[in-house]
Order: sequence, then structure tokens, then C-alpha cells
Amino acid sequence: MIQVRGWHGKLTPEFAKRMDAIAKPSAVTPDLIWMFDGTMGEFAEQWQGHFMALWDDEKSCYDLFITQFRSFSTR
Repeated sequence: MIQVRGWHGKLTPEFAKRMDAIAKPSAVTPDLIWMFDGTMGEFAEQWQGHFMALWDDEKSCYDLFITQFRSFSTR
């Protein structure tokens, strides 16, 4: 299971719907965090967009981040 999060916080409803189609939204923060059941390669294949993967030492796994902006450095 891979956690996918919005990089700039809560995503727009239209953008969040794209994630809802491929991953299970969090009950607590449905427009911010999703759980994807598969590999990073499978996520990339289904997402068909850019994303960033950061290693989490505590969990020994990657967290994936998506953004509705053109780059992750946009504020």
C-alpha cells in the first residue's frame, strides 16, 4: 500500500477526482491523502502524470506526492 498526498495541501475537486478513480481516499482528509494498492510503477501507469517520490526512513517505504500545479516548487 502506497500513501499518495497532495504536495501543496488539499487538491482541487477536479484533480482529486482523478485520484479517486485509482486510489482509496482517506476518510479523514479525502482531498489530501489516498492509499494506492499496488507498486510505484503501477501508480505511474494509472496516474499518467508527474509525481514525486520521497523515501520515509521511519516507514521504510516511499510516499508519493502529486500537485495540481506545473511544478512542485510553485507556491
